[in-house]
Amino acid sequence: MKKTGLNAVIILAASVIVLFSSMAFAAPTSRTVLSVSEKKGSIYAVYDDGKSVKISKKGKFKSPKLAADKRTIGYLNSSRMGPKDGLAISYTIDASSILYIYKDGKVLIEVSPDSRPFIWEWKFHNDGKQVVLKTGHTHGLSNYELYDIEKNKLIEEFAEKENTKMPDWAQGLE
Repeated sequence: MKKTGLNAVIILAASVIVLFSSMAFAAPTSRTVLSVSEKKGSIYAVYDDGKSVKISKKGKFKSPKLAADKRTIGYLNSSRMGPKDGLAISYTIDASSILYIYKDGKVLIEVSPDSRPFIWEWKFHNDGKQVVLKTGHTHGLSNYELYDIEKNKLIEEFAEKENTKMPDWAQGLE
């Protein structure tokens, strides 16, 4: 009897230790983001516990934005491009072709323009459930693309034309 009781106590104690150690080292499932910023091509998020965390991987990034849910962050890649890259221009531009959507410690999706090579501007839409891209070439009219973040899918597209009313979701990126 004594040995069985001792074994039960040891098993219980080991279970408690495992439970508490896993709780102490578990990554938070969600934290509130207070602000996002770009410093020297890296993206940082400041969380409600005061910690500043670099969320971008290697590379150059820009234009970080925080969604209304205070958990979803978006940012663009940044590349210097010019005539040597096959562009029909005589100067160098800062171009973006991928929008990264980051939430709860990981990149959820990477959005690339459907119809044009560059992303010139972007914004969150519908409380951070969607994103709108203003895309285009180095010259000419722009295209506007509405994406669903959860489905990683293009929902709607609008090709800019002179004297044409833009859809509500594209407003603010003119």
